[in-house]
Amino acid sequence: MEQEFIHQKELYDSIFGFVHSMIGLAMDTVSGGDGYVKDEIESDISLRQAIEHEGSHFAQLLSNRFKIIALTLIDSYNGKQKEIKQRPQAPIIEEVRDESDEHSQNTELDGHSIQQQTTTHTEEEEEDGHRQV
Repeated sequence: MEQEFIHQKELYDSIFGFVHSMIGLAMDTVSGGDGYVKDEIESDISLRQAIEHEGSHFAQLLSNRFKIIALTLIDSYNGKQKEIKQRPQAPIIEEVRDESDEHSQNTELDGHSIQQQTTTHTEEEEEDGHRQV
């Protein structure tokens, strides 16, 4: 009997934790909170208790098949979130144009400025094989 209670408690924690997290994610996305709203909602213990209180009767009515599907989806979501946090960030390449020199192009790669020079030459110079640099 005690083992069944512990199992049921773990199930509820997993389901309600997921619901709580999804509410935080949705509100953060809607408000443009850049993760701050999500963190604030997820740390609200009173909100978590209210979610558990509202959902406890519903959770008791869940069939075993639904529990399997719900827990599989929750585990998949949590695993993907861990993978995203560990994924290295892609470098940001930003092109900066120097208006004073139309032939000069600055490219910035991870905070390091690289200057690229382009030259122009006439068709006569190309034919002669000479280029003015």
